[in-house]
Parts: sequence; structure tokens; C-alpha cells
Amino acid sequence: MRIAHISDLHIHCGPAPGLLRPDTRARVQALVRDLLACAPDVVAVTGDLTHDGNLAEHALLHELLAPLTMPVLLVPGNHDIRLHLRATFPGHGWADPDFLHCEAIHHGLRFLALDTLAPGEVGGRLCPARLGWLRDRLAQPFDGQTFFLMHHPPCPTRLGVLDHNRLIEGGPELGRLIAAMPRPPVLLCGHMHVPFQAIWQGALVCVAGSPAFEYAALLEGCAEPPLTAAPFGYALHLLDGDHTIHRRLPAL
Repeated sequence: MRIAHISDLHIHCGPAPGLLRPDTRARVQALVRDLLACAPDVVAVTGDLTHDGNLAEHALLHELLAPLTMPVLLVPGNHDIRLHLRATFPGHGWADPDFLHCEAIHHGLRFLALDTLAPGEVGGRLCPARLGWLRDRLAQPFDGQTFFLMHHPPCPTRLGVLDHNRLIEGGPELGRLIAAMPRPPVLLCGHMHVPFQAIWQGALVCVAGSPAFEYAALLEGCAEPPLTAAPFGYALHLLDGDHTIHRRLPAL
């Protein structure tokens, strides 16, 4: 079983705004070609799928991801708009009328996709309603490994000012749910534009980078980190009894 974890595509129409690379769209197209060549069993995309969240961007996102033949699991990020994402991917299996949760089981693994979007805010939230959905799903018996997909990491990132924009509501409650699980989940996150891993509440947290732009890992800094020109890579999780993570470097 192979899981590819990508994030923060920031698909946009027209000239690249803000920090986005001018070749962002071409890099995402190259990334999709690499995923097809690598042929993972599942692709997890953890938010900021678009940049401005409008319908045109979501339509382009759908077009760019359409060549992927394996299951693609999506969660929204702070740049996305729920209504547009739901309309663009109506068959995704959204499990809630208000939030973009979903549950999927592939090859004996359970994926619980969590909506941490808080409109108008950069940081993320898991309100009581969203935590209630997760609590209900965890109450269902399941013997295999569970993966949580969420845009905002719940753990400290040690990335200076960027740390203020992680999950800002629901973290302690999420931690208690994780601590009560018989088998710690794996958390796949994005948002930070710096790839890293952490252990939080006994669970492995894997934060993806971004093909749109990445920050240098300016640890404990008090200012926004500079951008880096280091090669982009994505995580490939290999699970067959053991769990191994490799960094794959597509030719972007």
C-alpha cells in the first residue's frame, strides 16, 4: 500500500499573485504526471487546493487532477471555499451538510478527512460540531491503521511567527481523542509551506511542502521566513506491516 501526500497546490487563474511561483500551474501538471508514473494507491491532498477559492480556480483544479486514476482524498484549506469545493467534487463523499468531512477505507486503511477551515482566518479550527463528527467515527470499531487528513497541523511547529497560524481551536480536544485511540493515527497536514514531521500525543504528524512556494526552515524566528529554492519533494508512505516514508523528488 502506497500513499502519496501532497498539499497547498494554490491553483490560480491568470498571473501568479503574492508569493506564488509564476510556474505554479506547470509544476502541478508535472506533479500529476509524476504521481501517474509512481502509481500510489491513494493520493491525499491536504488543503489550499486553490488560491482565491473562486469557481474558475476550482474548475481548473478539477481539470488538473482529472488524469489521476487512483482515489484522491481532499480537504479544504484556508484559501478554499467550501461551497465551491463541494460543487466541483460532488461525488467525493462529503459526510456533512455544513463541513467537508469524509471517511474512506482503502486497502484496509481508514482515512478520516477533517475540515479545519475557518472562513476569514489563516489559522484553523475544529469546533465542537466537527469534533463530534470525528468522535462518532472513532466510536465505530476498526482494527487497521487510521490516517487523519487536515490542513492545519495541531502540533507546535517551531517555525516562529508561522506557528501562530496552525490549529487555533480544538487542539486539546483532538489530542484527547487521539490519546484514547487503541492505535495512534497518522496525521497528514499542510499549510506551513515547510515540510517536517513531529510526534504529537503519541501520533506521527507529517506536514507536506508546496509546489507553489516553500519557506526556509527558520526555526524559532520572529519574522516571516525567506523563501527557499530547494527542490520540491512529496512524501510517499509505504505500508506493508511496517511504515516507511520516502521523499520523492518529481522533475518540476
